[in-house]
Amino acid sequence: MKKILSLFLIIGTLCIGNAHSDDLTPESLLQAAVLGGDYLVRHQNSDGSFDYVYEPEKDDYSSSYNLLRHAGTCYSLLELNEATGDKRYLDSAKIGLEWLLERARGPKPEHEQESFLAIVSSDQEAKLGGAALALLALCKYETITGDQGWRPVCHQLFLFIQFMQDEEG
Repeated sequence: MKKILSLFLIIGTLCIGNAHSDDLTPESLLQAAVLGGDYLVRHQNSDGSFDYVYEPEKDDYSSSYNLLRHAGTCYSLLELNEATGDKRYLDSAKIGLEWLLERARGPKPEHEQESFLAIVSSDQEAKLGGAALALLALCKYETITGDQGWRPVCHQLFLFIQFMQDEEG
């Protein structure tokens, strides 16, 4: 009984203050996605990066950045382009991917025999998810455009994912 009551209280708390709509439609969901995509396009810098964290007390954007979110944002823009045919999302994703790939690095000297590429943050950290999301976005870009120019990079990102996998899977 105690577990059921706790679950009820958690669900009730989550629902309070949240709008519920029975009239969600594919059209309304697409409209919401377009509004979100338009926001992302407006907040993309000319170099391909995005305004990441706004600090209202300083009226400025934080210098912190998350490359995994960047890669995921590029992928979401490609999904939105595919759903709408709006080239702005494709163009935004492309310059975002170009910016992201400027952060790709080869192996450290102790692994110089490898030929992978990793997405490396400013603090010199290479995360498996960064390579995976970048690879996903690059493959989506190729699917949409037919452009195979990034295929060698895709292969090198795949090699990093493979390199990171331990012997147990």
